[in-house]
Amino acid sequence: MLLLAACIGLGSVYAATTPLFDASDEVWHYPMAKHIADTGNLPVLDPADPGPWRQEAGQPPLYYFLMAQATRLIDTSDMDRVRWLNPHADVGILTTDGNRNLVVHTAAERWPWHGTALAVRIIRFLSVLLAAGTVWCTYEIALAVLARDRWLAAGAAGFVALTPMFLFISGSVNNDNLAMLLASLIVLLLVRMAGTPAAGPARQPAAQALLGLLLGLGALTKLSLLALLPVAAAVIGVLEIAEWWSHPQRSAPNMLAHHTLRALRQVLMVLGITALVCGWWFVRNLQLYGTPTGLNQFVAVMGVRAHPAGLQQLWSEREGFMRTFWGLFGGVNVPFPGWVYNMLNLFALVAGSGAIIFAGRMAWRWQRPPRNWLPPAIVIVVPLAVFVALLRWSTVTWSSQGRLMFTAIQSLAVLFAAGIDAWFPARWRTARNACLSVPVVALLALSAAAPAWVIAPAYAAPAPADLTLMKQTVGTGFGTPAALRLRGYTLGATQVRPGAEAALTLYWEVLAPMQRDWSVFVHLIDEAQTIVAQRDTFPGLGRQ
Repeated sequence: MLLLAACIGLGSVYAATTPLFDASDEVWHYPMAKHIADTGNLPVLDPADPGPWRQEAGQPPLYYFLMAQATRLIDTSDMDRVRWLNPHADVGILTTDGNRNLVVHTAAERWPWHGTALAVRIIRFLSVLLAAGTVWCTYEIALAVLARDRWLAAGAAGFVALTPMFLFISGSVNNDNLAMLLASLIVLLLVRMAGTPAAGPARQPAAQALLGLLLGLGALTKLSLLALLPVAAAVIGVLEIAEWWSHPQRSAPNMLAHHTLRALRQVLMVLGITALVCGWWFVRNLQLYGTPTGLNQFVAVMGVRAHPAGLQQLWSEREGFMRTFWGLFGGVNVPFPGWVYNMLNLFALVAGSGAIIFAGRMAWRWQRPPRNWLPPAIVIVVPLAVFVALLRWSTVTWSSQGRLMFTAIQSLAVLFAAGIDAWFPARWRTARNACLSVPVVALLALSAAAPAWVIAPAYAAPAPADLTLMKQTVGTGFGTPAALRLRGYTLGATQVRPGAEAALTLYWEVLAPMQRDWSVFVHLIDEAQTIVAQRDTFPGLGRQ
């Protein structure tokens, strides 16, 4: 209960304090929910006219439909004014001078919320509740896999509930929140099936029907959950093979055929229910885009790499991958200090190497009944399946982000706890518990501090200028009549070498409300007057 309260409490802080539309891809996700709320229809992917939802129009619709129903009575006609895009935002680029905000933030976002601001906040808070469901599932999965050890289960749930990026995404409009919950429910059902005798309730047709329903809902939420289909089929097949092998009359004629057919019937039942739930969406895609997934149009809007990435290129992106798993906020451009990632990666290295030991121990159990080794095998295979799918996707698109592994975060968390446990003999329980607490407490501290320490300063309006620091006077006005005046500037260096930085401070004076958006550009030129670097931005870096 404490971990659920921490998840809901901290997630709500992120939901309330993160500026609107500056939470990952929220700027594209919310227009999907608004369009469904306004029209009752799904938007169509069109590379020639992407619309405010861009590639998210190709996402499965369940999350957006649910959020549309929750906000459909709110007048959100002010969305275009609230969602004032910053054309110069440094998306995915870490800069020292700001310009991180994806939109220009105005008084329309302030309390009391109304219109679009209210709708977005409601969806954010509902998403936090979905994330809390993922935390609960993780605890139950860990109990099923780790011999009912409540301390390890709490450690696994704490890993999920307190990872800063998980909380950041949970406090945003993002279909990952429903995808994580459904994936966790699927994994929970699979580990319970694997750990239940043949006559147990988790092995009955009702459980298989529920599995098909969850897989169908998952496919209607995010395509990456399709990676769990072969995992589910494999679990059913392994259970039937094990039941045949343990049968005293397994050598009897037709016994193997009987169990094979029974496994096939179960798999077909699961797939059939899955198709009944989500098949209509794939048929729609086939009719509109010529493919069941619509990924051809999706990538046409999203954009692809100039050349498919090889393993060497993907390996070079590992630092960004890990940062976006632990916490890289805003538009993938608001980082923790570097030492935070080093510390968290060290925790991951210790737990990950321990997880290899844990997996090796499980491999020695393969001759025992499946309930001894199949539940751990599931939480090992699920992240691998999701990672392979993400790896394949990242070779084509710029998607090597660790947060895209969050559909498997429940399994990663169990492996995290199991990996810490693997380093300690059973008699060292107290030392193990203390060691497991260290990364969980560190995650708690980071997650609690990040909104005020990292996120809020990134979007703070520039402080009033101290004109005594201004070195050069200009006095040029912009507009007719002038609404904005450049009082002067301070240039830190007149010559720079490649890789160095040139600091330039501009001193602006607002004379009147501006009727148009002014952009400022600075060019760095060489002796031949060739532009070698430039910076484009709104005055004040778009933060006022």
